[in-house]
Amino acid sequence: MSRGENRRTRLRSSDYACQFLTHDSQVHRLRPHWKIAIGTLLSACAVGARTPVEFLLLLTVVMGYFFAARLTLYDLWRDSRLLVMQGAVVITAYCLLH
Repeated sequence: MSRGENRRTRLRSSDYACQFLTHDSQVHRLRPHWKIAIGTLLSACAVGARTPVEFLLLLTVVMGYFFAARLTLYDLWRDSRLLVMQGAVVITAYCLLH
């Protein structure tokens, strides 16, 4: 395998966002209904949070859950990069309109 092919394979190995990664962690050993319940609860908390303190607390819990699944910062970036870019575009458009 040439160096160029190796690089293309490595770049392609990042795959796509929000894919399931198998790790041996407490989160991965949970039954599916518990994962759905936790995701639903976190989503409901995100909708109901009103103050910056509540958002920071929720962010801390979500990051703890993410890292408890033994995922890396690269996995976090891969999963959230589109959301970050979309947020930047929406905020810029909002500021330009108002």
